[in-house]
Amino acid sequence: MEFPMGSTTEEDGFGICHRLERRNAGLQVPTITDTRTIRVKFPRGSITYSVDSLDDDKLQRLFPTATRLLSIVRVSLKPGSEVTVEGYGLPFANPGHASEGWLNKLQPIVGDKTLVDILMQRDFTFIVHKPSHVLRRDWNEDQLPPPFSYPYGTLHDWDMERFDNLIKNNKGHQFWPAWTFDDQNSHTAALVQSQIQDVRWLCHAAEQIAEQRFLARFVTTKEDENAGGAELSSFAIISLTGEFLNHYDAPLRHLIRDQFLTVELYNKAEDEGHATSLDARIVAHPTEIEPPLKNFRPAGKDELILQNWIALRFSPNLNETKRKVDAVCSLQSGRRPSNLLALDAPKLDNYPTGTCTPANELELRMSLHRALVLGSGLWSVLRAFKPLSVSSPATVVLPCVPDVNLLDIQDATFMDALMMEILPTDRDRFRQYFSKRALGLGLMTAGPGFGKTTALSVATLGMGETLGPIFASAPTHVAVNTFAARLYAISSSLVNRYNKDKKEKDHVRRKLVVRGYDDEEYEAFQSLLRDPKETDDATSDPWKRPGRWNLHLSKTHWLLMCLRSRAVPSMHPCDSIAIHRLQRQVDKDSKLVRLRRVASGTISWEEYANGKMVDKNVIEALFRRILEAADIVCTTPAQSCSKFYLDWKKTKARGFAVDEAANMTRPDLYSLWGNTMMPCILAGDEKQLPPAVISLDEKDSQGNAINRLGRDAKISPLEFFQGLGMPVYRLRTQLRMAHGLFDLSKRFIYPDVDCTYGPGCSIELDAHRIGRDIEFFVLAKYPQLNAAPTGSLQPIFIHCEGSHCHTDPITKSKSNRDQVIVALDFILGFISSTARRVQPSQIIIITPYTANMHVIEEIRKRPKYASLASMKPAKTISSFQGQESDIVVAIMATTKQSGPGMTTDEHQLNVMLSRHRSGLIIVGDIYVTGRLGDERNNGRRQVQVGRDKFQVRGTNREVSWVSATVLRSVHQTLWDNKRVIMI
Repeated sequence: MEFPMGSTTEEDGFGICHRLERRNAGLQVPTITDTRTIRVKFPRGSITYSVDSLDDDKLQRLFPTATRLLSIVRVSLKPGSEVTVEGYGLPFANPGHASEGWLNKLQPIVGDKTLVDILMQRDFTFIVHKPSHVLRRDWNEDQLPPPFSYPYGTLHDWDMERFDNLIKNNKGHQFWPAWTFDDQNSHTAALVQSQIQDVRWLCHAAEQIAEQRFLARFVTTKEDENAGGAELSSFAIISLTGEFLNHYDAPLRHLIRDQFLTVELYNKAEDEGHATSLDARIVAHPTEIEPPLKNFRPAGKDELILQNWIALRFSPNLNETKRKVDAVCSLQSGRRPSNLLALDAPKLDNYPTGTCTPANELELRMSLHRALVLGSGLWSVLRAFKPLSVSSPATVVLPCVPDVNLLDIQDATFMDALMMEILPTDRDRFRQYFSKRALGLGLMTAGPGFGKTTALSVATLGMGETLGPIFASAPTHVAVNTFAARLYAISSSLVNRYNKDKKEKDHVRRKLVVRGYDDEEYEAFQSLLRDPKETDDATSDPWKRPGRWNLHLSKTHWLLMCLRSRAVPSMHPCDSIAIHRLQRQVDKDSKLVRLRRVASGTISWEEYANGKMVDKNVIEALFRRILEAADIVCTTPAQSCSKFYLDWKKTKARGFAVDEAANMTRPDLYSLWGNTMMPCILAGDEKQLPPAVISLDEKDSQGNAINRLGRDAKISPLEFFQGLGMPVYRLRTQLRMAHGLFDLSKRFIYPDVDCTYGPGCSIELDAHRIGRDIEFFVLAKYPQLNAAPTGSLQPIFIHCEGSHCHTDPITKSKSNRDQVIVALDFILGFISSTARRVQPSQIIIITPYTANMHVIEEIRKRPKYASLASMKPAKTISSFQGQESDIVVAIMATTKQSGPGMTTDEHQLNVMLSRHRSGLIIVGDIYVTGRLGDERNNGRRQVQVGRDKFQVRGTNREVSWVSATVLRSVHQTLWDNKRVIMI
């Protein structure tokens, strides 16, 4: 059954809805819809039915436009069976249309029959526009394939032996991704196995590799040539055989990405026990080779060398996998509630209150949460709601899910001050959307440069003002840092605006935003006491995985502020009352005198270290006090489950907010959000990078899929809830890029978004002067280019004829020195043309490939490019998501001979096309997907554009065959617009 949605639902603040449609290679994709669909499925083997020609003249007259014979189908349910209903209870809006009353209030549709009456009847009659003999042939249960079920049993809790046996005994092709699940077991099986199968094959390979013995030559560094740290380091040079590389080709590519491993030394190849083990990291790219290896030569045949045998021990992180598996299993019936505040959660609007006990409401919330993640609607929960005590047998069928007001702020002046952070044209629909959130779940999507993180921060602060402490998260450390900084900045701006012209007693305070980290916090604190200037590298260790610690808003940041350290700004009068109180208590604590003095610089670190130092337990107790006082805690999902933050999440958090939710896995969200349907806002862009799946297209030697559920793992929670049909709040104004620079993305990636450029996008603004400079530079140097249309800027493509693409034999990562040199020379020439008014720090180089990133950094060290020293290090496209720069230079590295590689990935391409503010320069091979438009047979084959298939390796080096439709369209547009420089 389809019901029409209102034509103004997005403008009215209800949001936009999606439905699933088959698009890419038959895969389903959420697509904007103007209808709400409810599907009714009859149970197989539990119905009786008849198919007859429609001979009743009275009924036939109801269908005067029928063009062929009609049939009447009668279906009856056998005793004990019932229909399955999908799509029931989802939010719906169509003001002024009868359907709104049918779905939202269960008003009668025909006579006194409501939608529920229709769904719960035992006998159904259908008039079908098809002859009866054809219909009898088509409607035949015997022709249906057997009911599908995943072959992974009903036990899914963590058990490696059981998992290994299930994987071993159930090899085969990759399953189609599921957007709906028939039951909890199917959902749990699919998501658990999608995580286990993604990493378990690497564990087996790592164990087998650790059994190998390799002959190694060691080169020891001199004191001034250390690879890092104070201790002398060595390089172990080993030779990997072709047989080894062929056998472990796929897993080795993934294992060495981490770079860090343990090297075990053996006296003899046949020894069972190793003599010692050493921390090590792989020099995966020749550009990183340190000075002692540059003069290395193999031993001569008459030279005596000491034989050293080593084993390589990689350690895939199963703790992360276990966290995700546990989170998925927590959504099964009978599991304990994850959030202890669920009994005191915000009230659910628009449902019968009666004498419902908190325990009943908790069970309702958990049932709704379990039904939500199955993706098929809420019929199973809403049809059996109990408004009275648990002892009452009476049930009520609810028409739709409960709502939660996430902006229930009584102070109108405060609300107005908060809304000043939202564009005037969006304020009414923003307030309406977040004031009536079905299940307390908000979804926000936006293209790059539309102010998504700012809008999410406003919603989060409003939710915090309404509900209390909020747990904020994102899938990566960079994204969490950005989210935390934006939350604090907007809270500060809001407070300044609200407090203006008010008496001090009426002032409000900034939220205490804490960016949470794990064990490295104490180490960073000590390091900054030692040297307050080492804010960017306070936890570095060259023999461990790079730390993600950042000073801003960390517990160290706030504690140093309380201690009046030189490493952080002074405390603001409008900062949190709790942090001011802590500072006063620290000032009065005689045991902390020496700590205050070293932090403020009154005494040196040496003087402090030579005397009585404050015990680590005392410092960590102060950290805990800061955390307990926090209004908003920001961590990754993994950190939210650590010993430092799990208790805060369970006992204090009253709501959750997630940025970059389209880049997060569903198990990651489950581990953060829990199972009690607490209010949650997800924001992201499903057109940018999806969740990473290592084994997406990998196969074993027999051609079986390594991860049979890999496609399920690629569906993010944001995209999943879109596919379910939950309303989405969309941002539609480009705020960052100069006018014209979003046009490629708008045309080829966001054609369904009716977006405009904001006032800050005018190219005449000082903020975009650098864009005008680069346009002037290229037109003067390359007069064959067309100028960008008046009032706009456009990207430029630099074609490098005859450049060579090198593919690393082990990692398969690509690099192109020729293109790198062309790009650096272009940057050098551009900066020189502005009399160095433009600074190198205003430009960033990004590239799809890690190997090319290292080549860029190597070539930048040449004396010729010394003036570019202040330019930030090059980044891969995936690592630069969520970041931006005035000018972006994207070096593709690929050529026509190498093929387009992973640059065909539309998500990667979208990120590449959207990181700039004022200018985008693409350096590569314009013919990488073949000759363009009018160059191929005088235009006679233009209809064939983009149909060629290319073998590519994705971000995680998985192999697949793809078409380069969007990439080729971008190239064709730049070619047609004469924005290509031929080098």
